[in-house]
Amino acid sequence: MKNHILLTGATGFIGQYLLERLLEREIPVVVVARGNSERSANDRIMHVVSQIEERTNKTLPRPICFTGDLIEPELGLDDFAIEWFEENCRAVLHNAASIRFHCDGDRSKDPWRSNYSGTKNVLDLCKVAGIREFHHVSTAYVCGNRRDTCYEHELNVGQTFANDYQESKLEAEKAIRGSDFLDSKTFYRPALVVGDSRDGFTSAPDFGLYHYIEFNFQLTRQLRAATGDPGHLELPFRLAMTGNERRNVVTVDWIADAIIHLLTHPELHNETYNLTPQHPITSRTVVEGLAKYFNYSGIEFVGEENVDRSEQTDAERMFYDFASTFESYWDDEPIFDRTNTDRALGDVLPTPRLDDECMQRIIDYPVRECFAKKAQETTS
Repeated sequence: MKNHILLTGATGFIGQYLLERLLEREIPVVVVARGNSERSANDRIMHVVSQIEERTNKTLPRPICFTGDLIEPELGLDDFAIEWFEENCRAVLHNAASIRFHCDGDRSKDPWRSNYSGTKNVLDLCKVAGIREFHHVSTAYVCGNRRDTCYEHELNVGQTFANDYQESKLEAEKAIRGSDFLDSKTFYRPALVVGDSRDGFTSAPDFGLYHYIEFNFQLTRQLRAATGDPGHLELPFRLAMTGNERRNVVTVDWIADAIIHLLTHPELHNETYNLTPQHPITSRTVVEGLAKYFNYSGIEFVGEENVDRSEQTDAERMFYDFASTFESYWDDEPIFDRTNTDRALGDVLPTPRLDDECMQRIIDYPVRECFAKKAQETTS
């Protein structure tokens, strides 16, 4: 009986949450993963499940694991594996992706290699194995540089892109939509995903908002070490923002709950869902949350005009040099239409509010469990 769901990207940040929710619902799961120098593919997946159990105090069934690689044709699976998928697998939840921003003009590298070519390889596997139900974790930022209202039914409307990540995810969606052999195609477009709303947990404190959290950690740590004063910092700092820029931030627990709810309700398939916040926050919310956590004041929002480099303080220069990669994300973000999402999830799964308490948890976990420990290891 074909009842298994193939999950790709099960070891990743969102993937671990998807795996947990599938297993706790006793939905038969099969994963394809790579081995590494320390563990086989199977050992990696079982280690992930054990970590989930330890963190959540749950006992979970084990998934089936095949060794394979997203960047290989048909994921590098042999005839036995493909026959197994043909006999047992009814759907794919394609979550694996690269979050690298740029490929330096070489589309044989990530993010194109994983996000576009990898998706094509998953599609090829589905075709030969007779899998006709496809669920794809895309991104709300297939909208590229748009700043108007982005509707769920839209994809390519002639927009430009801030980076290769956005464009490669758009092309992956196009490849899936163009695969006529599929009977069902469901697209999930998360906004900026941060840690668990309940405790701030993240397994990937190395992208998006976390870059800014780590910068704040390093800067305030250096300043306090220089002055010998662990107390409040006065940090005169001019930010080239108004403070009112929209920030579409969602927590990983809600994203996983939303995807699994939609996946397990067939009447909700064959749609595109903008998994974006009902109540976006602002850049001021983020900055004030960071200032509160790291105990400093002095931030001034000076509008959208850049602060001339010749007039920047040392701290400002450090920040603008660090943040240049993400400058395209400083602008006001689009309004994301949530018509399908609200219809399917509005009353069932409202998005957690990123209020002050939640923001402090989101900041605290990576500082306490990642950045502070890394700094201690460096100095010891």
